[in-house]
Amino acid sequence: MIILTIPVLFPSVMALDLWASTRRQAICVRILVLCVVEFGLIAPPVGLNVYVINSLARDVPMSEPIAA
Repeated sequence: MIILTIPVLFPSVMALDLWASTRRQAICVRILVLCVVEFGLIAPPVGLNVYVINSLARDVPMSEPIAA
């Protein structure tokens, strides 16, 4: 996911020139992208963790980890 989004996201955010230092802006963009990707992997609707839990506990239905 990061490999697909960074080539598009990073240059466009760097062109906005939000902070005084470009190095600081680059670090903030990287941290933001990591947080967004981490949340996307944890979030219940299509979270990767739901599939991992389901593969470990075969007797638990797929909808139960989502509801919990």
